[in-house]
Amino acid sequence: MPTNRTTCRVIYGDTDNMGQAYYGNYFRWFEIGRTELFRSLGISYASVESRGIFLPVAEAYYERAMSLPLFPDLTHAQQDRVVAELRRAIQS
Repeated sequence: MPTNRTTCRVIYGDTDNMGQAYYGNYFRWFEIGRTELFRSLGISYASVESRGIFLPVAEAYYERAMSLPLFPDLTHAQQDRVVAELRRAIQS
């Protein structure tokens, strides 16, 4: 399975009054990740759709494993730890 690392800064407007990333934004960030994965493979949505192939999200589910802090500046090692924790949560 192809993978790609994408960095998204959580801006103030993406947070709630407790300084945590608002969960409603997670799916928007997932879509950014999907778009950047295509880009890394040299594929654009426009080229896929021009062939009559559309990629609607028919179902999406997310279970919060941990909170994302306001304005995270994570190192790659920290990002890897977050990804590993999310994978463990998804698999359990």
